[in-house]
Amino acid sequence: MIKIKYNGFTLPEVLITLTVVGALAALVLPGLIKDLNNKANMALLQGTVANISDTVQQEILQKNAKNIWDTDVYNNPSRFLKNHFDYTRDNNVFKTLNEEGDYVDVEYSSIDGSVRGGSHPTGEIILKNGVYIGIRPDIDTVIIDLNGPEPPNIIGIDYFALEVVRSTNTSTGVRMGDVGAARYDNQTDSQLKSSCKSGDAKKCFALIERSGFDPNYLD
Repeated sequence: MIKIKYNGFTLPEVLITLTVVGALAALVLPGLIKDLNNKANMALLQGTVANISDTVQQEILQKNAKNIWDTDVYNNPSRFLKNHFDYTRDNNVFKTLNEEGDYVDVEYSSIDGSVRGGSHPTGEIILKNGVYIGIRPDIDTVIIDLNGPEPPNIIGIDYFALEVVRSTNTSTGVRMGDVGAARYDNQTDSQLKSSCKSGDAKKCFALIERSGFDPNYLD
């Protein structure tokens, strides 16, 4: 009678293999998760900006506006946001509850850690997808926070700023109502990166816009 010999792995060999696989997964998975999160954030940011741009143009058409002052974009940002977006809350948006139950500013920091502070828009809403939008007419700024009080709360990572152009400039091709960061077109990538890392949210967005919403826009 012929005996068949079966070859297999011993228990120690299986355990060693599983240990090696686990160690490799521990090294690789965080990077993959971070990359996926960055791509998701950029897609969400791009979609939010497109939504804002479409809404501004809708406002201009509805008001038959000849300039941005004929609209509510900067004149009454709270009404503009509430009239055009599906939102869940329109007060204490860029704030969070502390342990005593009081609303306090969500604190944002720069990428290099040199800047820390809150955001104080005149009009503000939370979209149904959890994105925070605020408008500060005093500095021609639209603020976007992709995930509210949740971390990392870092300018250029989940907090961004852009502007709605007030008037048309035929020499540069910028039109009234354009949404983005056109005023920084004359700056180099290096200049924008330096300013972005030190906390200039508009220049972070300018760089993102220039990169085509590349998740690795700072590399």
